Amino acid sequence: MADIRVKQRIQSGQGPYIPANGNDFGEQFVTGGLPPYTEWTRKGMGPWSAMSSTAYAALVARPTTTAGVEIRNNSSNGTCLIIDRIFCEWRLATAVASSAVMYAMVGPQAAITAGSFPIYSGSGKAYGGQVTVAINQTVTDLGWFPWGNSITAALAAATPNGGQDSRVEGRIIVQPGHALCLHVVASVTGDTFVQGASWFEAVLDME
Repeated sequence: MADIRVKQRIQSGQGPYIPANGNDFGEQFVTGGLPPYTEWTRKGMGPWSAMSSTAYAALVARPTTTAGVEIRNNSSNGTCLIIDRIFCEWRLATAVASSAVMYAMVGPQAAITAGSFPIYSGSGKAYGGQVTVAINQTVTDLGWFPWGNSITAALAAATPNGGQDSRVEGRIIVQPGHALCLHVVASVTGDTFVQGASWFEAVLDME
């Protein structure tokens, strides 16, 4: 049994050191007292969310130099965007069976000069960060990859017609000067979508 001791905090003061037993590898089993993300949300680190208000047409081939939505990190103090999820809503489906999947890309991109739209919080706090979000942006192709399972539309045209939510949970980090680029690829020309993402913000050492 490993000998592990921690400093006990009692209200505003510091209590004595108490045993915190672990196994032979120094591991401990712990549990959170609140649901995941509660503390980050309380501290105003997110989740911040933005999505396009205007629907745009899905591509019928892998994205290259056009992003349906671009979320750029303009931070000057090392703040990174820790992507929690990306999502889309199918606004118009053509009257044939079709399927679609979201694509994402991350890396350095030029600054967005126009077309930014609002960023909202999960706790009602006003956004004061340095992120710019816009649609239909020309970007450098740094490698697009699908995220999440594909979704399907019914045979009849409908508005709206379902959506997709893909949990990223920190597997994408957007450094300062970089951007998260999003698009939708569908099997049928003419299907339109709105799309966006949610993220937390923190200063990270990206080594």
